[in-house]
Amino acid sequence: MKDESQVADDPTRRSLAKIDVLIKGYKKALDDGDWQQLSQLDADTRAVVESTVQHVQSTSASSDTVASVQSKLQELFEHNQRAVAFATSERGKMGEQLRGLGNAKVGIDEYTSNAKL
Repeated sequence: MKDESQVADDPTRRSLAKIDVLIKGYKKALDDGDWQQLSQLDADTRAVVESTVQHVQSTSASSDTVASVQSKLQELFEHNQRAVAFATSERGKMGEQLRGLGNAKVGIDEYTSNAKL
């Protein structure tokens, strides 16, 4: 097993380690419903994926390396999709709450105007 200094010297391993950190971050942020963290992870994901893909394309990486990068990127993509689904679901819930508040306001206004008669 390679130590951390060897991982730090290998750009592919660094990229895979960054992806692992993102995956763990997505898991925690989704479990906690942490919107700020999800937003930061989304921004970080874009940068990490872009640099990883550029690195793999610019080197003559072995097929094993390419396969491991693809596998990690797929796992990251799945967590990102879970975050998108979570955000969509929460947005729908908030929309329902806002519509409910709007209906309640209309009801209160109606009641108030009828009470003055």
